[in-house]
Amino acid sequence: MEQDGKTEMNREILFRGIKIGSANLWIKGSLRIHRSLPESDEYCIEPLCCPGATHNFIKLTTKWIEVYKQTVGQFTGFKDKDGNKVFEHDIIRFDGTNHFCIINFNDGFVGAIHTNGATFPLSIFKDYSIIGNVFENPELVKRFPKEIRGQYQ
Repeated sequence: MEQDGKTEMNREILFRGIKIGSANLWIKGSLRIHRSLPESDEYCIEPLCCPGATHNFIKLTTKWIEVYKQTVGQFTGFKDKDGNKVFEHDIIRFDGTNHFCIINFNDGFVGAIHTNGATFPLSIFKDYSIIGNVFENPELVKRFPKEIRGQYQ
């Protein structure tokens, strides 16, 4: 959007990750990577008090919560047909089909990796639903080629 010769960005920047030591407790908010040593990066998320807030939100706490690095995923800017936010590592299914994709960022665009191994821009698809993610639904990951499965095991 352009106003008075200036481009205004309206993209929501949001991350999520599974809290360390929890049984799949997802934390959503701002991401911070603390680099004390190369082998011991800490990935932390500052949670929001108002899930779904896009601006002018009040923070729940000033405490950063450490999350598992491999589970960190960014909101893609897309929502499924039910209005759910699509994050990296989500698994989607196309309505009325048995076609599944894993979502990732790929060379500057949001990619949908199909079970046949091909990657497509998510922006070309409309009717899909989030059915899980690669961390909580390993049975869905088994539908993908070995080289893709290996990234999530």
